[in-house]
Amino acid sequence: MNRHVMSTVTVHRGNLLEHDPNYGQPVICYVCDMPHKALGFARIEDQSSNTFDTFAVPLCEACSVSAITDNAVVRKFWNVEAIRAYLKKQDVMEH
Repeated sequence: MNRHVMSTVTVHRGNLLEHDPNYGQPVICYVCDMPHKALGFARIEDQSSNTFDTFAVPLCEACSVSAITDNAVVRKFWNVEAIRAYLKKQDVMEH
């Protein structure tokens, strides 16, 4: 029997509070790569290794409330687009 270990990544979204030192600071949104003021964030919990890694990334106001943001965060975290491009290139080279 073959067993596959799947990586578990969890995304939680939230808003910065006014007393947070990062509140209102200029940042680039993790999802859409647009500049904005730090108001929202996503916390990425990566349980794929023996350690439990957590990363906080900034989100713009639009991405903070979007229904597709969690999937977009995970796709970017796993670098899905680069993997697709690599696989497409490999497929072209094989044919």
